[in-house]
Amino acid sequence: MVNRYLDGVRPRPAGGPLARDWAERPAACDRAIEGFMLHEALAGLWEFVGAANRFVDAEKPWELARAATAGDAEAHDRLRDVLGDLLEACRLLALAAAPFLPSTAPRILAQLGYAYPYGADGNGGPPLLDELAWAAHADEAGRVGSPEPLFPRLEVESTTA
Repeated sequence: MVNRYLDGVRPRPAGGPLARDWAERPAACDRAIEGFMLHEALAGLWEFVGAANRFVDAEKPWELARAATAGDAEAHDRLRDVLGDLLEACRLLALAAAPFLPSTAPRILAQLGYAYPYGADGNGGPPLLDELAWAAHADEAGRVGSPEPLFPRLEVESTTA
């Protein structure tokens, strides 16, 4: 949607309901991982995915884009805020899920126009909890990359006897 509606320019996160929903998740995820409760860490991240999906359904960015195209400046500003918050949600989820999907996080960040600040083994770079702060990179201008499937469909030949 950012490529289609904002010419690929990455909008800043606005800090709406998704920011409030995210506020306690990094610490809760960290506690769960430290306690070897990996299922709880993932469940918390999955709940946030649900919140982001509900946000899309409530805000209807495609309708905001249609209104913005018709000249509604308020709809254009709201579209930027909505897409900025959704991109930030994706950035945070990619980083938080990196321990579970280590090769996927760098690919997600690249598509969002961010560098992956860690080594291939997940080490080095800044403290993860700092990176998991909402709008940690809001001042960095950028463009989103080309969308690519993260998990391509596997074609399996069936053998029936």
